[in-house]
Amino acid sequence: MAEPRHLEHAPIAEAMVDFQTTLPDTFDMGRFQALAEALHDRYPVVEQQTQHQAFLRIGLGVSAADVKEPQLRGYVFRSADRLTIAQFRRDGFTFNRLRPYTSWDELRPEALRLWELYRKTADPPPCTRLSLRYINQIEIPIPGADLTDYFILLPGFPADISTPMTEFLTRIVLVDPELNAGATVVLASQVGPNPNLAVIILDIDAYRQVPDGIVHDRVPQAFSDLRALKNRIFFGSVTETTLRRYQ
Repeated sequence: MAEPRHLEHAPIAEAMVDFQTTLPDTFDMGRFQALAEALHDRYPVVEQQTQHQAFLRIGLGVSAADVKEPQLRGYVFRSADRLTIAQFRRDGFTFNRLRPYTSWDELRPEALRLWELYRKTADPPPCTRLSLRYINQIEIPIPGADLTDYFILLPGFPADISTPMTEFLTRIVLVDPELNAGATVVLASQVGPNPNLAVIILDIDAYRQVPDGIVHDRVPQAFSDLRALKNRIFFGSVTETTLRRYQ
């Protein structure tokens, strides 16, 4: 495994810190909207988040669709540059940071600060799932690039087939019993804007899922554990050649 360290120009397209819970139907969503004033300095852009549902009935050769009115799911607060996002929803809270990524030392305290605001506003039950997701877009020069120079995690391919591979999508689910955590890892090719560079997506979603709920006092440590798992996967999936491109 490559040595874990901070990458000054990390290939992170988006980082997400997610808290999953469920508020009762009686919760007044206007209480989230009322946070606009308190969040205005850092998150002046406020948007409603709605959810649409449609049901299709099929019987005796006749089909019909029921379309429900859009339901308010929550409120999204964005920074002025729209790169930092806080989602206050009925089913939980998510903190997003788009490229350019800064550091975990900046991401973690802000996510926990806003989660505390969510808790004070909604008094939710304990989270049933916490997740830390990083979507990396890694560029490698083409033509002639050899994936083995850049990745340790590679798509499976029979060795006796010499036909060139033009696209791939690999999904792996891992479990770490010691951390009581799991991770979903996706490696995929993507068409990029530069014809001289191939874009490879390395999407790592590390999570802890507890049906009975995660005690709030354990949430900060849980995210530290998830970050350690995410880092082991990332630095175990790429080579030093890749890391040198982004340090």
